[in-house]
Amino acid sequence: MNTTTVSAPLPRALLALALGNFAIGVNALVIAGILPALEAAFGVSPAQVGLLITLYALGYALASPLLVMLSGAWPRRTLIMSGLILLALGSLLGALAPNYGVLLGSRLIAARGPRCSRPPRPLWQWP
Repeated sequence: MNTTTVSAPLPRALLALALGNFAIGVNALVIAGILPALEAAFGVSPAQVGLLITLYALGYALASPLLVMLSGAWPRRTLIMSGLILLALGSLLGALAPNYGVLLGSRLIAARGPRCSRPPRPLWQWP
């Protein structure tokens, strides 16, 4: 008896969500690996360059309640796409930052994106 299992291709929406979450994780964590290079490139102290991680985390945490409240009625697709676009714009601004101040601002902009593209409440509370 020959049994062949054919797996269905991953739905495009699920693949897009997985790639989006990967991009969010990379954006949040990759900065730690390049802190010494950023310190040298912008001529700032280790404490100042460490603010790039701190401000990202604070921007995410402090904006979360407000963004959830303001975008709670948006369609999920619109919310996720706007979050990923905001993340991409903040990241692009950071990549092209001419000085340290612009880089700090870009991290604050990029921190708003993940909040928009994640569920506003835990999955176990979904209907």
